[in-house]
Amino acid sequence: MIEWFEGFDQYGANEDLLNDGAWAQADDFVLSSVQARTGGRSLAMTIIGAQGRRVLDTAAAKVGMGCAIFMDRLPVPPATSIRGATVVQQFRNEGNRAHISIQIGSTGRIYIMGGGLDRVSSTSGGSGPVELAVSRRQVAAGAWNHIETIVTMGVGVEVRVNGVLFVQYTGTTSFALGGGNISQVALGHFDSSVAVEYNLLWWDDIYVQSGGTITFLGELEVHYLQPTADLSPQNWQRTSGASAFPLINEIPPDDDVDYVFSEVAGNQSRFVVAPLPVDIVTVAAVAPLARVRKTDSGSCEVSLAVHSAGTLDEAVDTHAPTTAYQYFFNVWETDPGNGDAAWTPSSMPAIQIERVV
Repeated sequence: MIEWFEGFDQYGANEDLLNDGAWAQADDFVLSSVQARTGGRSLAMTIIGAQGRRVLDTAAAKVGMGCAIFMDRLPVPPATSIRGATVVQQFRNEGNRAHISIQIGSTGRIYIMGGGLDRVSSTSGGSGPVELAVSRRQVAAGAWNHIETIVTMGVGVEVRVNGVLFVQYTGTTSFALGGGNISQVALGHFDSSVAVEYNLLWWDDIYVQSGGTITFLGELEVHYLQPTADLSPQNWQRTSGASAFPLINEIPPDDDVDYVFSEVAGNQSRFVVAPLPVDIVTVAAVAPLARVRKTDSGSCEVSLAVHSAGTLDEAVDTHAPTTAYQYFFNVWETDPGNGDAAWTPSSMPAIQIERVV
């Protein structure tokens, strides 16, 4: 089941927005327009200590993570290491310790590492992480490469690059201090005493699978479709203007400059979104995205929904805003307006937000 995906386009150049609920941690990255696999932005690592992580809804014994990366050159790690201190994907436990790290070596080979990149994040002791497997194939610099990894606790790890099996490992996967299942995923540079081995490294089109069926999905893209028109019902009030959608589709969001708001439980507002690019032929999932805050200390909950072919489907879980802006979303992998069949590019739903408390 797809739990989360990220394409970075909704933030514009404002890196601070990453920490408003979308990420548990996103430090010292740049939202770059120099390279972007889809849309206009990607996540760029340029300095020591740039690192990010996302917490899963529930700890899981099997987790998949896909992303695209662009290296301007192959990494040049310190003389004491062939790998350096950057992970392109990492799978961590509840204690924020690494079970499995995926790295790229100085030759472009993919390394599956047990544990993290320092002594405290791994049970492997003072010698650091354990090398579990290394690919024979090599990834190339100067182009986008899609890396997809599935980790099954107690079973093993499989890594595919651009849809091709690159390296796999069978055996123990519990290397994090404290053990447990996978509770979060991470990426970035994790040793402040070691220089970044990349000149520039970009990530784009990230997605995570957790719970339910987990399989290799291939080279997915993440597209941010902005609201383009109002639909009925339109119960939320506007700060200005005759239409609501222009108040919520800015990139980056302008927050309290203009917005829609509700003071009554049960209010709903629905919006049309932009179409997908014409070259998209399949759709893995859709997710309404809302940036919300409340203005006082009273109770408040909102719910997100999709409206497709006359069918409204509200998310089971509601969201409880705070007085600071936060991003909320829910994922639909199937189309409720077509008997829960797969989405098609022509069946993109309208999105709805409702104040339920």
